[in-house]
Amino acid sequence: MPLKPGKGLYVFIPKEEGKAYYAVTFTVDGRENFLISPGKNSILQPIIEAMGEGVPILQRIEMPKEFNYETDPKLYFYVRWESFPNSSVDAKPFDYLVAIPKNVKNPAPIGIHMHGWGGNLLEGYAWWNNASDGSILVASNQDPYDWWTGYRSNYFTEQETFLSDKGKKPKVFPYTTQR
Repeated sequence: MPLKPGKGLYVFIPKEEGKAYYAVTFTVDGRENFLISPGKNSILQPIIEAMGEGVPILQRIEMPKEFNYETDPKLYFYVRWESFPNSSVDAKPFDYLVAIPKNVKNPAPIGIHMHGWGGNLLEGYAWWNNASDGSILVASNQDPYDWWTGYRSNYFTEQETFLSDKGKKPKVFPYTTQR
């Protein structure tokens, strides 16, 4: 479920399995306080980190009267923090929508819907294919606008140019397609 106001979340996707200790520091007026107080702002026992993609986290549920010409659907909004091979940077949040029609089938067919240019999770689709037959709609946001294909390996980084930091052209990966 969504975090309560005033709460924060940091998502870290480890590169390898193993034990890890964590602490939370804070910054006031641009200066970080690195003081570690075991049991207060740091954990006492290590966490066993496992590799993986992580799971989508439900943010909210909406029940509009109509969505994409379908009446009374149930819309589930999720976020998942993506890393390679689904993003050019670690822990990049992407939003997902799962729309359930009022007459959902069991098992239900699933349609992956991609909105058009300038669209978003709620608008920009031609229609919800097979919703009247009980099909579920699954969609994601498109960030950046890459025509649902891929983008440069240094996109979303400080070296976001057409040349890498070593003067070579960055590679293009199918991040969006992978996602």
